[in-house]
Amino acid sequence: MFSSLLEEIYSQPTALNTLIDHTLSSCKELNQNVTKSYNRKKFNKVIFTGMGSSLFASRSASIYLINNGIHSCCIDTSELLHYTSNILDEKTLLILVSQSGRTIEIVKLLESIKKLDLEKWLVTNDENCEITNQVSMVYNTHAGNEKNTSIKTYTNTVLSLIFCAYLISGKLGENIFKDCFEASELINGSLDSLKKKTIDIARDLVGSDFLSLIARGPSLSTANQGSLIIKETLRKYSESMSSGQFRHGPLEIAGEGHFAIVFAPSGNTYDINKNLAAEMKNYGSNVVFITDNTDKPTKNLNTIILPKVKKELTPLTEIIPIEFIIYNYAAIKDFNTGGFSRISKVTISE
Repeated sequence: MFSSLLEEIYSQPTALNTLIDHTLSSCKELNQNVTKSYNRKKFNKVIFTGMGSSLFASRSASIYLINNGIHSCCIDTSELLHYTSNILDEKTLLILVSQSGRTIEIVKLLESIKKLDLEKWLVTNDENCEITNQVSMVYNTHAGNEKNTSIKTYTNTVLSLIFCAYLISGKLGENIFKDCFEASELINGSLDSLKKKTIDIARDLVGSDFLSLIARGPSLSTANQGSLIIKETLRKYSESMSSGQFRHGPLEIAGEGHFAIVFAPSGNTYDINKNLAAEMKNYGSNVVFITDNTDKPTKNLNTIILPKVKKELTPLTEIIPIEFIIYNYAAIKDFNTGGFSRISKVTISE
């Protein structure tokens, strides 16, 4: 299954461009629909909910809304269904994220709140799924068919949710589309070099005992997604965590046998992320440092330099080297990354 995985990694820029084109062509209609939604409900908070990749993809959009004065959070659908549904009220905009539209927790949540009069949107890769008649707006991610773990469905969901956040904040327009087309072009131009760069990294990972993916802010979505798809494809245990949480105890695992991938885009936490990476390196950990910052040297760190994109779009670029590490690791170990042995592509039981 190496070839199909590689094909899906390389197909991401095309899938992103398809999504951007569709959103651009329907921008006026989308803005009108959101205005109607707000006038009808005057919602005062936005809750994103999903499972796995769908939940992780929501983080950047939620942070964007918070920083634009709109109350927002991301909640695991199973937790929302069983423990925290009281947070939902008539002033909530609930954005349900499900690549298939058949995720069991999403289906059950909709059934449990059907008597609650709140605004619901669905972000999905299947606009013909059965639950579309239970929401007021369906946003198609246009990722196309996918055989392997979440690759282009993840990146297209990230971008779809960012478009939703721009819609809600009233800023969906020419500038963000320009930024997104540029990001897609930069990703396309970086694929060959990242595939080559990650071969030696994958070899080092083969000999490691445990793996940490560490990040802050929007990059935490990348750490979470990376950890998930490494477990799904390579059956190798990995843990994702915020840089701050990692320093509060887990730093004790740093040393021989520990492999750490640190995501550190330019911004207000770049230096503290870099300091943590350097500290782990000094303790003997094998550290890969992923950043778009070319201004400050990262001496003695195995560094991957990514193209610089708009802050909320960084998860789109950061996940690419993780996907190539998976591909190269599988090739080195002659490991079949295709298919699932204990789960399925769509989770239909709790």
